[in-house]
Amino acid sequence: MSESIASSLADAGILLAVGMSVVFTFLVILIFVIGLIEKFCQRFPGEEAAASVPARRAPANNEQISPQVVAAISAAVHQHRNSK
Repeated sequence: MSESIASSLADAGILLAVGMSVVFTFLVILIFVIGLIEKFCQRFPGEEAAASVPARRAPANNEQISPQVVAAISAAVHQHRNSK
């Protein structure tokens, strides 16, 4: 019976070592790949994030927001706050 326990402990130790080695290797590769991506991004910078996303346009001085729109938005916000 003690041989069975010793064999099981040996198998568990081998499994532990293999599992930890696989995780360690994966993390080392991940760090290396992230470093490569960082160098690539520094060498070939893309467009600014703000330039690729269209900005909201504020109304010009001659464009006024209609009072009905303001009232509708205010009523919707009020109703939403009261529903909770």
